[in-house]
Amino acid sequence: MKKTILLMFCVFSFLTLEAQDHIFTINGKEVVAKITEVNNENVKFIFVDSLKNGQSDSILLTQIYRIKYQNGVEEFYNESQLDENIFQQKESDEIYFNNGEIISVTVKEISPLHIKYTLSEEMGSAVKVISSTKVSKIKFKNGFEEIFSNSSKLNLSGNPEHNFLLGKQDAKKYFNTKEIFWATYAITVLHPPVGFALGGTISLINADEDNFIVLDYDLLQNEDYKKGYAKQAKKEKLNSAAKGVGAGVLTDTVIFVAFFGILSMFF
Repeated sequence: MKKTILLMFCVFSFLTLEAQDHIFTINGKEVVAKITEVNNENVKFIFVDSLKNGQSDSILLTQIYRIKYQNGVEEFYNESQLDENIFQQKESDEIYFNNGEIISVTVKEISPLHIKYTLSEEMGSAVKVISSTKVSKIKFKNGFEEIFSNSSKLNLSGNPEHNFLLGKQDAKKYFNTKEIFWATYAITVLHPPVGFALGGTISLINADEDNFIVLDYDLLQNEDYKKGYAKQAKKEKLNSAAKGVGAGVLTDTVIFVAFFGILSMFF
C-alpha cells in the first residue's frame, strides 16, 4: 500500500513538472514552457522541449500578446499592437518548404527540431510533425512570418569517422530517454526484481530509428552518422535505465528504513 501511494505521488509530481504553458509573441511565435514568474517587465520560464529541457529564459512583456497557462487560464497583452484586419485575411497558417511546396495548416508548436501542425482546427485532428530544417518560412494567419535558417547538413563531411562521431554527439544531445527512466523507476519501486529485469532488457535492445531525434532527418541517410547515433542512443538507454533502477532502489531503501524507524517507536 505504501509503495502504491508513493508511486502515485511520483507520477503526480512528474505530471506537474511536465505541465506546459504556452507563450504567444506579437510576431507570431509560440513558446512551450513552464512559466516561473510574470512581472511588469518580462516573463520568466523554463523550457520543457527535448532540446532545451530545463534551461531558463525570459521574454519582454512588450513582445507578448497572449499567455495560455496549463490550467486553461489565458492572459492577453499588447493587443493594440495587433492589426485585427490582418487576422481576418486568412483562415489558416502556411508552411513554405525548401522545395517550393506550400501547405495550408494550423501550426501547433515550433521548436528548433520540429514543427507540429494539423490540417484542420477541429478538435481531435491528427497532429503531424516535420523537421524544421525542411521549412524555409511559416506565414501565420495573423500576417506574421517566421524565417528558418537551415544549415545542419553542412556538419557532415567525407570523413566516415567524423560523421560517426557527429552521430554520437547528436544522440547524446537529442535522444530522449525520459520515458525509460520513469518506467524503470516505477517498476523498481513496486517490484525490484522486475525492475532489474526490465532495465537489463531495455539496455540490450537497440534504439528504434523511429525515435531518433535529429536537427535534419536527411542526416540519417548517411550510414556512418546513423551508426554513430544508434550506438550512442543505445548507451543513453542503458544509462537512463540504470538511473531509473538506482533511483527505485534508493526510494525502496528510504521507505524501508522509515517504516521500521516508525515501528521502533511503538515497539
